[in-house]
Amino acid sequence: MRNGLLVAGTLTVLALAGCSAAASGPAPCEWQFPADRCQRMAEVVADGAGVPVDLVRGIDVVPTAAPQFQPMLGSPGIHLRLSLADGSTLDGDVCVGSGIGRGLECTDDPHLWVGTASEGYRDVFPDTSPVPSADPAAVASAVPLHVGWVRVPIDHTGPYEVPLGTGSLPNGILTKASATLVDDWPEDINIRDARIRLDLRSLEQDGRPFDNLYRHGWRPGVERFAAFLVFDVRRYSPGAVMELRDISVR
Repeated sequence: MRNGLLVAGTLTVLALAGCSAAASGPAPCEWQFPADRCQRMAEVVADGAGVPVDLVRGIDVVPTAAPQFQPMLGSPGIHLRLSLADGSTLDGDVCVGSGIGRGLECTDDPHLWVGTASEGYRDVFPDTSPVPSADPAAVASAVPLHVGWVRVPIDHTGPYEVPLGTGSLPNGILTKASATLVDDWPEDINIRDARIRLDLRSLEQDGRPFDNLYRHGWRPGVERFAAFLVFDVRRYSPGAVMELRDISVR
């Protein structure tokens, strides 16, 4: 596996491929899940405990007495036991509950996604007041942001905040914010929460967040903004890059 992660029992799996994974005790993760998913799950457990993932030498799944699915609570999760380089073990649960907040470790077919301010931007709340349409003069004066391609070298773990440029919106009203990943599952990068955000920030002194049209409200003229890509890297391989195209804010 990548980054020196060795899964316990790999050779045994080859010899006992026909054996049931539903053993009464801990069993090698690869008996139940694809090897790359075992790595992603191990990274979550190790990261949560502050243990460097390169210290993991084996990944086992520990059976639990809980049912596989509880309608009111969602999945009880998967209990892992990691064998570490010093001979100790580390236990942890992944994929507990509903799909909300579950990341790349909870699927055999992982995909990153780009979140933008367009999501829920026009949602209406009980105390919502109408917002006038954009003034034609402000529309003519506004400066959309278009970035054809951005390539972000990944050289450390932790938060990234990548500036994309600036523009302005007519009367502070956002029409569209979008970006497309060149590769929606780069295998040499693990992004926390499987999410990259196209973040917009007002450059006006009294600017409000671009999270909802009605909360933000209408303003005279244009509202200047800066755009950023924001994400958090859990694991990467040397030479890894994140690439996006067709970034548009208007």
